[in-house]
Amino acid sequence: MNKIITIALFAFTSVSFGQDLMPIYGGDSINTGHEINISSFNYYASNSFNNDLTNKFIYGGNIDATIKNFNQGKLGRINSFGGEFEQKLEYINFNISPIKGLPNLGFIVGIEDINYVSSNMASDLYNIAFFGNQNYLGDTMNFSFSHLQYLHYQKFSIGLISKTSRSSLKISFVSGNKSIEYRLGNTWMYSSELSDSIKFNLNAEGFRTDSASSYFTSKGQGFAFDLNHNFIYNNRKGKKQVLNFKLGNLGVIFWNNNTTYNYVDSANTYSGFNALDLINGTASTSNLSSDTLGVFSKQRSKAELLPFELSIQKLANRNSDQKLQLIFGFKSIISSDYKPYLFVGGYYAPTESLSLSSSIAYGGFGGFKMRLNANYFLKNTLRISIGTYDLIGFISPKYGFGKSLHFSTRIKF
Repeated sequence: MNKIITIALFAFTSVSFGQDLMPIYGGDSINTGHEINISSFNYYASNSFNNDLTNKFIYGGNIDATIKNFNQGKLGRINSFGGEFEQKLEYINFNISPIKGLPNLGFIVGIEDINYVSSNMASDLYNIAFFGNQNYLGDTMNFSFSHLQYLHYQKFSIGLISKTSRSSLKISFVSGNKSIEYRLGNTWMYSSELSDSIKFNLNAEGFRTDSASSYFTSKGQGFAFDLNHNFIYNNRKGKKQVLNFKLGNLGVIFWNNNTTYNYVDSANTYSGFNALDLINGTASTSNLSSDTLGVFSKQRSKAELLPFELSIQKLANRNSDQKLQLIFGFKSIISSDYKPYLFVGGYYAPTESLSLSSSIAYGGFGGFKMRLNANYFLKNTLRISIGTYDLIGFISPKYGFGKSLHFSTRIKF
């Protein structure tokens, strides 16, 4: 099922503007008429695990010794993997002024489907999963602070948009479909030098929504706010510049009473077992229970904050007479796995109908990336944009640490 969902998400990008960093501003002095925006923003990335490894989990295949050894050499204090998959349909009406006395404001409505993944794997957890504990006899393996979060929800938005700057403010009803979040606290395993006994300490907590199979089944509701503001100013040469500021996903989901909460603390309840006692028949694991292992579970409602996003970026101005413009930006998601994402590059418009942008970036769920985007304009009625924020990821399974594909179209009428 995970493989089918992943393939479907990437296939959709080939036929369909989310909360991505799209460094271009194409606003008119006064926007009028109607717009339809369709977009698909998709990526996953890691700072430690290359595509040779992650592709095997997504699409299937054999993880051989070469792949395991290569990724083991990339392990660090934080080994993150994460991604965002956002599909969006938006309608804007600049002819309507919803608030009396504020004729500069238009009307905006939209729907989004969002999948979000954020995780971290301790180096020792990777080692025991792929190599076992043979190299840690007489030593302790530390699995602390490993965690996994997966979140799927829809946003149904309504808001206001400026006819001059295209700045907007939206409020959304949020329908939550699925959430899984588990985190390890002080968790370790000790193996004796003779490998005849193991001591294990597990401290973990998390929750998951009920397992109804439908992709769009609602298991919780909430709300969110999104602010998108364009600061428009002139530089020393009198050229119009645009600085974009975004606050996204400022909200919460309230999951229903079928949400299962789990808590595990084996520190004072389970001290391990001796393998020789089991072999000789002088000990048994039949008396182990949830209470013995410190496992507690119950169903209850749960409030979960959405992955709040902040971004600031200097946009290229499509209406500028400069063929070459500087672009740069910053994005942050409030997550322990997501490092501040920075990019800098150039925007080149050889003709009125075609523009290209390229930049280098660092951060997010991964490391250094190369970005490439292309835009096609049909006068002021149509814009089509396609690009990737991880060019190397598409080229090299070994040296690529993620994949990215974005597509958007804007139709004015």
